[in-house]
Amino acid sequence: MDRSGYRPALIMASVFLVTQFIALAIIPLYPSDYRAFENVNDPLNPLYYVVMIVIMTAVLLWLAKKGKDNLIQYFIIFSVWSAIVFALYPLIFFALPVVVESPVIFIDIPLSLSIAVGTLLAGTLMVKPEWYVINITGVVMGAGIIAIFGLSFGVLPALILLIVMEIYDFISVYRTKHMLDLADTVLETKLPIIMVAPKEKNYSFVEDTVKIKKESRGGGEERGAMFMGLGDVIIPGILSASVYLNSPAPFNLPIALSVIGGAFAGYMVLLHFVFKGKAQAGLPFLNTGAILAYIISSYMLTGNPLYGVVWGW
Repeated sequence: MDRSGYRPALIMASVFLVTQFIALAIIPLYPSDYRAFENVNDPLNPLYYVVMIVIMTAVLLWLAKKGKDNLIQYFIIFSVWSAIVFALYPLIFFALPVVVESPVIFIDIPLSLSIAVGTLLAGTLMVKPEWYVINITGVVMGAGIIAIFGLSFGVLPALILLIVMEIYDFISVYRTKHMLDLADTVLETKLPIIMVAPKEKNYSFVEDTVKIKKESRGGGEERGAMFMGLGDVIIPGILSASVYLNSPAPFNLPIALSVIGGAFAGYMVLLHFVFKGKAQAGLPFLNTGAILAYIISSYMLTGNPLYGVVWGW
């Protein structure tokens, strides 16, 4: 790796770790009714999530093929706005549980502030989708999503989710390559489904025209930044959040931190291949590191390699 590679590697590592640690810090503040599934230990829960991912990917690629970039942009911006409002509301309510109520007016202050922040970020993305705006939005949204899915998946379903998603990521990048098509669509619309780490200070994401799929075939221009899908940040984080919330103390936090460390070790291995110049599937590296760290740390700390797994669903 030459000197130009250190800057984006450090930025991406920082974004990855900051998102994980924020998620662990905020997850105790979320109410139980934020769970996506009533039975968090049902091993079928991850399959619903994967099916949703496949369907949404197919819809976005179909819209891109039809030249409906505006619809893609509006849909994703609305999704970002909704996710930010949904994720921020419990946090702001915890800090400022104020409701102004009278016969004339009713104002939910936490909800109003959540909507204001979501609107500000979504509006900024539409007006000036530079790399730092996208990264800030990605961290806020990513930490909230990790926390919510940490609530929604017990440890066993979280493990199943990571295994299935890394297999899907491998197939979609190296075999069908449709994830590369989706990445190019995202780059064209300049939307926060990716994290961006520029190589130079004067880099502009708005002006970047690099194509990931063309680059992966050995062609295309030299990219001016490193890109990582937001899913590569979120998916391994779900396991650490689930372990922290759904495992007994006092070992839940050390094992959760070990999971983050394992995912980060996978990130470091991933970098070795990324700097060879071709697009890589992130989840096979990140998820494998997270799962191995969970198993090893669970066994070393408790003697049980599957600490926190509930079998009595």
